[in-house]
Amino acid sequence: MYTVYELSIFLDDIAPLIWRRFLIPAHATLDDLHQVIQVVMGWDDVQGHRFMTGGMRFALPRRSHGRFGQVIGNEDACRIGDVLVKPKQRMIYVYDSAGVPRSWPDGRADRASGAATALRDWRHTITLVAMQASLSAIPRCVDGGRACPPEAFGGPDGYSRFLSLPADPATGRRLGVRSGHGIPADFDPDSFQSQAVNRRLVREWTPGQRRASEHDATPTAVAAASTATVTYLRHLIPGR
Repeated sequence: MYTVYELSIFLDDIAPLIWRRFLIPAHATLDDLHQVIQVVMGWDDVQGHRFMTGGMRFALPRRSHGRFGQVIGNEDACRIGDVLVKPKQRMIYVYDSAGVPRSWPDGRADRASGAATALRDWRHTITLVAMQASLSAIPRCVDGGRACPPEAFGGPDGYSRFLSLPADPATGRRLGVRSGHGIPADFDPDSFQSQAVNRRLVREWTPGQRRASEHDATPTAVAAASTATVTYLRHLIPGR
């Protein structure tokens, strides 16, 4: 038997709400959780990310922390059950924005207002809903609502502007958006199918496995991040 967490996640700063509810084993690492979030939300996993909880930030150690800052824990050395221990506890997952299209609808860029450069990342709120026993350790999406935004819109501000555009009555597509903006021809912001998500989870779920990156940290940097993680967990759980 496995202890499985039921987690909810919603994308901040966008209305109507984009949300998912899914199951994942408590022993999975934060890096495993990152992989599952990418699937259940519908992201492409091509940008950086980080978790934030209890004053600590977690990510995969890199040669250069860049925008993550200098003090960071190793998400591959921290299990979900270490940071979420009771229902209603929350943590934040931030997925970096990919930038904005070169030209906004009808070829107009908001250079005068500066809106084209005022990017915000995709910030998600994760909540522990319940803990349960299960015979399966394979993550599963239980429910959800609305499609994941196309990454090309550069954050919630760009996507909100896209949603505010009038739709073509015949096709449902937003008027004034040129092709080539990374928007699938059949994109429907109201659509979400948990069955397709679960088929992908069954096919791809391999805990502890991730893609190698040219930015992966040196062993020394990994050890430093792991030490920071252990120190943080000892603070949370005395005697650990």
